[in-house]
Amino acid sequence: MKYKELLKWIWPKEDDSYQRAIQKREVWENFNSITKKQVKDVILKFLNVWICRIPYNRAPELLKACKETSKYFDKLKSKNILTINLKKHAQDIENIFNILSSVGNIKGTAISKIMHMSNPELFPMFDNDISFEYGVSQNAKGYLRFMRDMQQKAFELAKDYCKETHSKKLSAEIKIGERKATLTKFLDEYNYEKYTRKNK
Repeated sequence: MKYKELLKWIWPKEDDSYQRAIQKREVWENFNSITKKQVKDVILKFLNVWICRIPYNRAPELLKACKETSKYFDKLKSKNILTINLKKHAQDIENIFNILSSVGNIKGTAISKIMHMSNPELFPMFDNDISFEYGVSQNAKGYLRFMRDMQQKAFELAKDYCKETHSKKLSAEIKIGERKATLTKFLDEYNYEKYTRKNK
């Protein structure tokens, strides 16, 4: 993917609900110690702003699943979309996805958002329209395939960004105008505008 192609699709400014939610790092990076109240006030609130329609009575079940995934998230904490060896960590990623998918009303779109918020530099987001366009299923194996596609795009984008901006180091976070965001977030905006919005 070329940097100039990305510029055609990304949002002029960050969405406020995303910005507020992502700042709650004490929640997203510490699933082993979060509370039911934090699941309701941060995780479910964020998901439902994005029309995931998850009942708040699922909080205890989601809390249990989040705690179960924490050991896998911790193993991936230092990874980003450019540095991760997806073959080596495939099982960790699939374990996270499968554990979260065991919660009632939690579908692939919501799972990808939880994963992204836990590690924004590593996990891309998808929805039904995006996964359809990339020819992947909304399950663990489909998400892993999607990650491979996004990793390839992220490498292309990071290299072209360095060329266009005369930067010397590939980074999983880039700055465009006044906005600084992860490659996975900018790629999500690209995918959303190109594939999801056209179906609305």
